[in-house]
Amino acid sequence: MDTDVFFSAALVGLVILAGFGIFLLLQTVPVLEQQRAQVAFVQNLSSGLPASAGQFYGNMRFVSPTIVYSFAQACTPAKERVVLDSFALLEARTPLRFTMSGTPVFFISCQDIEVPGEEADHFVAGEGGPTKTINASEFYIIQAANVSLYRDESCDTPHVALHEILHALGFDHTSDPLSIMYPVTDCGQYLDTRITDELTRLYSLPPYADLVLRDANISIAEGYFGFTVTIVNEGLADVSNATLVVEGDIRREFDVGDVGLGKRKILSVDNIRASQITSVQFIVLTNEPELSLRNNGATLATGEPLNSKGAS
Repeated sequence: MDTDVFFSAALVGLVILAGFGIFLLLQTVPVLEQQRAQVAFVQNLSSGLPASAGQFYGNMRFVSPTIVYSFAQACTPAKERVVLDSFALLEARTPLRFTMSGTPVFFISCQDIEVPGEEADHFVAGEGGPTKTINASEFYIIQAANVSLYRDESCDTPHVALHEILHALGFDHTSDPLSIMYPVTDCGQYLDTRITDELTRLYSLPPYADLVLRDANISIAEGYFGFTVTIVNEGLADVSNATLVVEGDIRREFDVGDVGLGKRKILSVDNIRASQITSVQFIVLTNEPELSLRNNGATLATGEPLNSKGAS
């Protein structure tokens, strides 16, 4: 082969190889940039999150461990199946039970949504959370919750559905990438025992009321005394028949009536005749079961206020 021809062919080959290399580089750079953007997005999502999954508020729970649910008509059999599989996992490891009815407190919808920007195609497959709550002081009671499943599961097990159901049960994200509550789904994640232990603790408590005597004070003058007390229902059920018993040198009973879930009643009475009195005992009673009776009473000396939980 002529030397000039050889070098020309070699030069053409090098140009072709360089062009192909540039083509590959141009194809690779956007992929690398996309990967870097995804890593940064994930790091931003998990930044500042706790190391283990906790609840949005302390002691979040439905009143009953038997949770009534229903599906929207848009839910396909496949999406219904992953929800039912998630329920079965929770029932196997906690006191929770799920039953379907036309009057649900837990609603599963399955509509599609448009997801903008870097979240698209990778990160948003569903959402869930409480939609109606009551702050009952001791408990943060979930009265209604919703789960929306936008996309099909990409794992063999129901990761997205379980993640969103746990949101609806009150659980927030965690920075632990192996936890089911990590903000980005990975098929290797698991339902850890800290979550199931908390659900077991919460739902092992019966759905009873809990009347608490708060903010009581008395005043005495010239053979009479008066008082003001606040009664709060910090439990998990309404009370319809509360009574306040007041004992000094005499015993009096006062009808308190209904005390709804998370509600309070203030009872103020003046000019109760008493010949001698140095202290007054208050006890709030009901025939309905309560979580605790230790916070139902208080004994006050003359002029001594009670500005904390009841103490006897």
